[in-house]
Amino acid sequence: MVARHVPNDINIRALGYALGLKEHDIEAVVRDNRHSIVETAFAVLQIWRQTVGTPAEAYSVLVQALLKLNLKKVACDALGYDQ
Repeated sequence: MVARHVPNDINIRALGYALGLKEHDIEAVVRDNRHSIVETAFAVLQIWRQTVGTPAEAYSVLVQALLKLNLKKVACDALGYDQ
């Protein structure tokens, strides 16, 4: 699960924006899940996953978003990304 690999200091809003989520969706997730960074990341990923098509498309978008945020280790560890 990707959310478990997300570092504690990640900017959840930046992750949401990198995944193409709308600001009001991101704000709602952050507001509703303030107690846990893992749960907040999981909620962002759940909302995002509903917006993408095939698993292959989801993988590609997620890897690109993680790389954009300098989270290559997360992409490698959680998704098996290999350049």
